[in-house]
Amino acid sequence: MSRRIFLGALAAAVLAAAPALAETVRFTVIGIDCAACAPPIVKALKGVSGVADPKVDWKAGIATVDGRELSADHLIVALGGTPLRPKGVEHTFSLSGDPQGSVRMKAALDALLARGEGRIAMGFGGNPKDPSAVRGGPAFELMFNVDTLLRRRGVRERFELTFFAPMPSPGERMGKKAVGAIRATLDRLGIATRFGTKIAGFEPDAVVFEDGSRLGADLVMFIAAGEGSPVLK
Repeated sequence: MSRRIFLGALAAAVLAAAPALAETVRFTVIGIDCAACAPPIVKALKGVSGVADPKVDWKAGIATVDGRELSADHLIVALGGTPLRPKGVEHTFSLSGDPQGSVRMKAALDALLARGEGRIAMGFGGNPKDPSAVRGGPAFELMFNVDTLLRRRGVRERFELTFFAPMPSPGERMGKKAVGAIRATLDRLGIATRFGTKIAGFEPDAVVFEDGSRLGADLVMFIAAGEGSPVLK
């Protein structure tokens, strides 16, 4: 029977189960074919709670933890990723990453609503090296929810809402119908768009694009695209 052990999100379960394994078990480390590949894996293993003195034999493709050889047919190390950080991103709020980010976002939105008027910009970034490392869904959902909130309070006309993204047709990964539905909904709700121009950075009161244009805003919610784990760099 094939056995796989995951390190990362399931590390605690792995370590708890380790004593029950045979005295010598072997992991096949997938994709390791040079000496330079071993250090990042060792570094990742060191970051797992309960792991001591990890070693990786790249020639044999074996990982050793706590002096015991734990074995399965495959070793899968879940390294995760990190968000890209455009210039001035500290001037934005986000729903991803730090859970407290959502709390800060709500506080900023409440303050703007209390003021009674303003400009709200929401969007997400891209990663040219990895188009799949994008999370635009939550940004669309939040924008539509804010529009609904403003309408229920009878103050929608006092706020300018703009959605921005660097790609010409955000949502393409979901299919052409999804792209059409998103655009139709934005138009119907009177939400302006800025699509197709790369984001250069952010200022305290604006989104700045690579063509030199600016999108003025009192509140910017931005979800950054991701990249690989720092341990692989």
